[in-house]
Amino acid sequence: MSFVPFAAIWVFLILAAIVCRVAKHRKVRDGVSLAAPIIAFIPWYLFRPSDPYPSLGLAGRQWVMTETAWHLTGIALLTLLAAAVALAVQRPDGIAGQQAGLTNFLAAATLPAVWAADDRTRVLCVSVFVLVLVFCRWRNDRERPALNPSALWPASSVILLWLGGATPTLESIAVLLAAATLMGVWPFAGWPRGSGDVPALSIMTAAMPVITGAALLGGVLSTLSFGPIAIIVATTTGLFSLIVGLIRVWNQPSGGLFNGLQSGLAGVVLLAAVWAGAPALPPAVRLAAFIPALLMFRQAGQEMHQPASSVSGPGAGRLRLPTRQVAAAVAYLTLAGMPLTVGFTTLSTLYEAWQDWGGVVLALVMVLVLSLWLATIVLAGRESVNFPSAGHDARLQAATLVIPVIGLMQLPAGVSTISAATWMAIIAAAGAGALLGRFLPGLESLGSLLQESMTLPASAGRIRSQWRRFHSLAANAVSDALEILQGDFGLLWLLGLVLLLLWLG
Repeated sequence: MSFVPFAAIWVFLILAAIVCRVAKHRKVRDGVSLAAPIIAFIPWYLFRPSDPYPSLGLAGRQWVMTETAWHLTGIALLTLLAAAVALAVQRPDGIAGQQAGLTNFLAAATLPAVWAADDRTRVLCVSVFVLVLVFCRWRNDRERPALNPSALWPASSVILLWLGGATPTLESIAVLLAAATLMGVWPFAGWPRGSGDVPALSIMTAAMPVITGAALLGGVLSTLSFGPIAIIVATTTGLFSLIVGLIRVWNQPSGGLFNGLQSGLAGVVLLAAVWAGAPALPPAVRLAAFIPALLMFRQAGQEMHQPASSVSGPGAGRLRLPTRQVAAAVAYLTLAGMPLTVGFTTLSTLYEAWQDWGGVVLALVMVLVLSLWLATIVLAGRESVNFPSAGHDARLQAATLVIPVIGLMQLPAGVSTISAATWMAIIAAAGAGALLGRFLPGLESLGSLLQESMTLPASAGRIRSQWRRFHSLAANAVSDALEILQGDFGLLWLLGLVLLLLWLG
């Protein structure tokens, strides 16, 4: 099999980016941005790789289309199609209306990094991807005319990749840290990725780093294996990423859900990679890419609810579901790991791997954290009932949710081999999340409760004050003693102190 069809996809996306950038009319930009991923899907689907995998060598660089790279390529194209639909529906004006070219350009910069076959090629392709990502992120935020220094965080992944290539003994841990940095896993989540003025470009700048980081992990898994240290680091950062993302949502209920889900679900990708291997990467990446996109489009959508008085004809008086609540319901079912979703494939694979290794504690922690996440999604869906309308046609706004929903659907495989303990973990998290979401207060109240719970009580405050006073007195005493020892008779005082200690002993 030849690599030419996949190289043609890359060339086609570059041409689409140029056309969208120079086109003056919005209809031309919308048409090209919608047609580009749809046409690219044709060779992607028809030329699925088989062993031996198709490869391409050019100027000393190597690219290869493996099974994992093929799946990640499809996820990138589906994300691009979701962004194109959103741009066509929301119809942004001015600078924001010209972002169709950037979305295609960012997708084109992602694919070579996904296909990279050796260390030198990965360093080059990830370097180009980081430059394009930082530029797109800067263009997406018109309120920041200057480049935010924290946006340069992804550049550290290039250094880590170079270090891994130069030091083979550290390659697995270096690539792991580089992927974690790109995906924004805690504690590498300090750089802005998704929030901005254009939701379509926001989901691209959020999803493409996850796809690239997953490609790095898949490349390592195809040649190396993670050692105990790498597994410990990945497990710790992955679980803490879920927890820190949840805390971020509670502290910033108005706009923190999208950002918190980005870093939290990127941690799930990391966990799936080190515990379940390369086959678990594609569903985990779809989970991390399309749940944040679904909830971001939910915020920009309009409720599919019309009063009976405003509806005429045969459908008068019929109640329609609000798109925001439908989006929250799909996100809930997917994150809970219900069958027919990628969440089921990801979580069942992860629970089974932990069960084989005796990681019962890890499974319990995962169930607890997921229950809190699911309760947060329930609260977000409940608070969106009276959310003001976005002003666009409701049916068109609902169309933006179709692509992310498709990306979250998957037929389950090997259901009969899943153990009863895994089913219990999935059902427990789903049930606990529903109960907590039913009885917990709103997101605003959760943030206040979190701050109050982290505030020391009055008694602890008095103890802390007394400790500071004692610390100050001790520091002054040590300072006075040092001044005495530095005097003319310092040696005599020191000799006397030694004799006193010997006599007391």
